[in-house]
Amino acid sequence: MHLPTLLLPVLSLTATAAAAAIVNGPPFPNNAFIVQSLTIYNSTKPGEYTISFFVKDPDPADSVTTVCGTQWTGAKDFPAAYRECKNPAVVYQLSDFKSMTDFVIGAKHTSTLPSLGGKTTYAKGPITKKDLVCKPTYCTLAPGATVTLPLYGFI
Repeated sequence: MHLPTLLLPVLSLTATAAAAAIVNGPPFPNNAFIVQSLTIYNSTKPGEYTISFFVKDPDPADSVTTVCGTQWTGAKDFPAAYRECKNPAVVYQLSDFKSMTDFVIGAKHTSTLPSLGGKTTYAKGPITKKDLVCKPTYCTLAPGATVTLPLYGFI
């Protein structure tokens, strides 16, 4: 057999293992970020939105809690690109926004600990009407409620 023929299965196996590492998530028991509070406003000026929330990555090796938030105008101009939170090791995006009671938060945490070598953990999850208590111009998480953003990968 030729060397390239022998290496092909090895390369295929290596690529599959790398993809599985990203898809299957990190090897620790807390498999979700936690949104601990959230407020979203639709101002009296139509189409002006503000969102603010606390998010926690409970990874026992590098736990972090930070506040995230921004403003935007227009239901279709939501912050789809990642934006820094107060702690710049965490960034977030709204990967989908239909209304104040139907959107998806994505977040990623890049460790600053040298021992973790810059590991980045990815999470996202929906926020829906069932998670919220709403008034005419704003919604908040129900008292005592949290929302989980399940992990979907790490690198």
